[in-house]
Amino acid sequence: MVSNAGEAGGRRRGADTLASLARALSATVRPGEVLDVVADSIGSLVGECSLNISLLDEDRRTLSTVMSRRTSPQVRMQFAAFPADAPYPTRDALVTRRPVVVQGLAERDARYPALAGVPVSQVAWVVLPLVVGDHPLGTLSLGWTTPQPFDPAQLRLCEGIADAAAAALARAQMFDREEQARTAAEDLATRLQVLQDLTGQLAEATELATVGDLVVGAGLQALAADAAAIGLLDDDGRTVTTLASAGVQADLLPRWSRHDVGVSDQVRELRESRHPVMIASRADRDTRFADRDRRPEDDLFEATATLPLVTAGALVGVVAYAWKHPRAFDTHDQGYLTAIAAHAATAIDRSRLLERTRQVAETLQRALLPEAVSDVGGWDLATCYVPAVQDTQVGGDWYDAFATDDGRLVLVLGDVAGKGVRAAAVMGAVRSALRAYATLDPDPATVLSRLDTYFGAFKDDEMVTVAVVLLDPRTGEVTYACAGHLPPLLVDGTSGAWLDAATSPPLGANRGGGRPQTTARVDPGQVLLLYSDGLVERRHESLERSLGTLADRAGTLSSEPDLGAAARALIRTMDAPDKVVDDTALLVVRRHPG
Repeated sequence: MVSNAGEAGGRRRGADTLASLARALSATVRPGEVLDVVADSIGSLVGECSLNISLLDEDRRTLSTVMSRRTSPQVRMQFAAFPADAPYPTRDALVTRRPVVVQGLAERDARYPALAGVPVSQVAWVVLPLVVGDHPLGTLSLGWTTPQPFDPAQLRLCEGIADAAAAALARAQMFDREEQARTAAEDLATRLQVLQDLTGQLAEATELATVGDLVVGAGLQALAADAAAIGLLDDDGRTVTTLASAGVQADLLPRWSRHDVGVSDQVRELRESRHPVMIASRADRDTRFADRDRRPEDDLFEATATLPLVTAGALVGVVAYAWKHPRAFDTHDQGYLTAIAAHAATAIDRSRLLERTRQVAETLQRALLPEAVSDVGGWDLATCYVPAVQDTQVGGDWYDAFATDDGRLVLVLGDVAGKGVRAAAVMGAVRSALRAYATLDPDPATVLSRLDTYFGAFKDDEMVTVAVVLLDPRTGEVTYACAGHLPPLLVDGTSGAWLDAATSPPLGANRGGGRPQTTARVDPGQVLLLYSDGLVERRHESLERSLGTLADRAGTLSSEPDLGAAARALIRTMDAPDKVVDDTALLVVRRHPG
C-alpha cells in the first residue's frame, strides 16, 4: 500500500515537472530558445547532470552537437560532429527509438569500444532519441557523476523530457523553415524587381557612367553586397578602366581610373576562362591563388563574385561584387549575377554605339555651323551649341553672325523642323541663301521676304523658323524681324524685355504675306540674346512660364566677365527633368559699358 502510494506520488511529481517544462517550451519560437529552456531546466528535473543535444543534418548521416552543459571542452570538440551510424549509444537510441542506459565506465567500454579512453567524470548515462512521429531529429544524452537507479519512474521522466524537447524542436524547426521560405520568397521578389527595374533603366541609359552606376547599385541592393565595381577592358585586354564603384575608398577606384589587369587574380583568371570567378572566403582565395603576392586591399573583403561582360563573343569588361563576410554562392546567386552581367554588357555595347554615333552627328553639326564674327569693337559676342543628350542625328538649329560692307552686323538664329540629313541639308541651303540675300540688302524684312520667294520655288514642303537682327555697333540700334521664331531677349541687369513687335509666320507658311520689322536699341551694358526653342520647351510647363524663367535667369549675361562661359552656364541653369530633348543654340551680344 505504501509502495503504491509512493509510486503514485512520484508519478504526480513527474507529471507536474513535465507540465512545467511544457509550459516553458510552449513560449519558445526558435530552435535555440528550445535548447536553452531544456538546458536550463534539466538540473531541476533530474538532478545535477551533464547534457548534450545532437541533431541530425538534412540527409540524416551526421549528428552535430548543438547544446552542451557540464561537458569537458575536449569531449565537446571530439563530438562536435560525428557520423550518425558511429558505434555509440546515439546510434542504438536512434535505431531502437528507445532509451539506451549505460551504468559505469566498464559497461561503456565493453558495449562501445569506440568510446574507450574518452576521459569523462560521469559514471552513468542515458541516451534518448528525439523523435516526432516517424521523424528522428537527434538525441538527448544525460550523464551523472554518481550511480543512478534508472528505475521506471526516472526513465519515464527522462523520456518525457525528450518527447517534450522533440515536439518543441520540431515546431521551432518548422517555424524556421517557413520563415526561411518567406524570406527566400521575399528575396526572390526583390531580386526580380531589381532586375526588372535595372533592365528598364539600362534600356534608357545613353552614357557609360550611367550604365556603371546602375549595375553597381543593382548588386548592392539585391545581393546585399558591401562593395561593387564595374570596368571596361581596353582593346589590348591588359588594362581596365573603372566606370563606377561603391563601398571602397574613393581614391582606390575613382571613375575613369585605369588599372593593370594582372593586379587582380580574379580578373586575370576571368580573362582566360570567360567564366564567373566566385570566391567564398579568404581561405578559398588563398587556396585558389596560392602563388600570388598578397596586397593590403585583399583583406578588405571575404567573398567576391567577378563576372565577365561579353558582347558578340568579345570580352568588353568585368563587374565585381564583394562581401565582408564569407558567403556561399548557390545556383540561384550565380544565375542572378550572370543575368545582371548580361544586361550590363548589352547596355555597354549600346552606349558605346550611341556615343560613336553622337560624336559623328556632333562633328557634322559643328562643321555645318559657320565661323561667327567675334571681333567687334565695343562689343562681346558669344555663340553656343549644345546637341540633344539622347540624340544621335544631326539637327537643324543654327546661328550666324557676319558683317556687312558698311560695318553693321547681321545676327541670325534659326531652326529647321525635324532631324537628320534632310534637316541638315535644308539648314545649309537656308543659311547660304540668307547670307546671299543679306549681302544684297541686309534689311531683315527684305531678307525674310526673299527667303519666302526662295521657299515657294524650292522648299515649299519645309518649315523653318528664323530670327534676323541687323545691329549697328556704333549706335546700338537694332532692326529685327522674326519668322515664326521665339522673340529675342534684351537683358538689362536683372530685368529683360522681349523684342516681339515684329513676328510673322515661319518660312514656308507665310503664303505671300508681308514681313514686318521694327527697331530697338541696345544701350551700354545691355545684352541681346537669340536662342532656339530647345532652351525653353518643357513637357509640363507653359511656354509663357518658361520664357519668364529665362528672363529671370539671363541677368548673369550682363555681369559675367566671360560671356561664352555665362551662356553655357545659362543653358545648364535652364535644364530640367521635363525638358524636351532637343538641340539648343544661343547667340549673345553684349555692349560694353559706356
